[in-house]
Amino acid sequence: MDRPTVELNEALGGAAKGNFSHSLSYSLNDLCRKTFPEMGSGRARMVAHLVALISAREREDEIRRRGNLVDLGTYISMRRDTVVSMLPMLDLAEYSLGVQVNEVATHLPQHETILHATADTVAWMNDLMAIERDVSIGDMSNIVLVLANAANCSDIQAQGIVERLIKG
Repeated sequence: MDRPTVELNEALGGAAKGNFSHSLSYSLNDLCRKTFPEMGSGRARMVAHLVALISAREREDEIRRRGNLVDLGTYISMRRDTVVSMLPMLDLAEYSLGVQVNEVATHLPQHETILHATADTVAWMNDLMAIERDVSIGDMSNIVLVLANAANCSDIQAQGIVERLIKG
């Protein structure tokens, strides 16, 4: 685990302000200290989502450094956790709106399906918008490129498939 990841994990603890080297760590620590005491059962979900985000971000960065393509299932799962911090943002929306999602409901498959559909839609829209840039810089971490490889089709065909998946 690299130093920024270690630092983010420490900041996630929400303890008294630490001596962090990165502004993101200070921001995360501040957010945790201010929101966690009032979050109730949503706190555990948010911590799990933030830990998954940090871990997935580290995996995605390593994949980008190596320039590798990953299999489609791995990419989708990893991207759900990294895209725009979508899952922690949904936790914050729940908190800021004063909504307490029933803890039993959060364990239902329908709840996970809604979260995954939301994260997938945002991730795939982002990837569609970034495909030209990603190709130009050799970044293989894009649903279009991963799907084209998995389905043995062209990037244009894969782009069409992704657009249809988003539309449902």
